[in-house]
Amino acid sequence: MEWYPLQEEVAKVVGERATNFYCYAISTKNECLICSMFFKKILDDLGIDFENFAFTEEEQDLMEYGRLLVSSPETIPASLFDKLKERYSEQQIVLITAFGSMMIATNLINTALKVELDDILLPYTKK
Repeated sequence: MEWYPLQEEVAKVVGERATNFYCYAISTKNECLICSMFFKKILDDLGIDFENFAFTEEEQDLMEYGRLLVSSPETIPASLFDKLKERYSEQQIVLITAFGSMMIATNLINTALKVELDDILLPYTKK
């Protein structure tokens, strides 16, 4: 599995914007500076202030799911799974979960290896 092809598949299911929110929520919860700033740049370039944005219910559910994948995957509430099951097929939920897990792995690799921010991302650490 490769990150970009999997990301494209998830975006086909939930949309590009929701995919970026999902990744940003995972990366900030995982405290991965490089990935958080990568997605902050994308959102800023789209004119989206993550802290003050009016998310759709679907986007909120995906972000909650992503954060729980990071912090406590064993305690994801049945009510959240029920919402996901209303919107997505079982195969799509597996896809979203696999992609979230890959995002978590990317965060951990960047953090463990102390990957430095690219110069293009440095300004986003100050916002």
